[in-house]
Amino acid sequence: MAAFGLVADIPEEQVLELYLWPENLFSWNLFQKELRTQWVRDMDGPTGLNYAGVESYLRMKDFKRKRRAELIDDICAIERAMLDAWDERRNKESKSG
Repeated sequence: MAAFGLVADIPEEQVLELYLWPENLFSWNLFQKELRTQWVRDMDGPTGLNYAGVESYLRMKDFKRKRRAELIDDICAIERAMLDAWDERRNKESKSG
């Protein structure tokens, strides 16, 4: 299109800033690097995490029981926030489409 002097009128994607408290950084990085492949999906998309896989990974990496429990709590919060965000996006898309 640019070769013909045309410019596409495509809205820029919204960039959302993410703020993490320092105490949550380890859990977030763990999730992003190692556990984000553990989603259980159905026809509509992700429904939750495979916690057997999450726990297996944490045991394999030799996290102590108390630390595993803390990490699972953090990962549950990440899971819930991501599911809520995806639901919100789907709802917006279904209303606009």
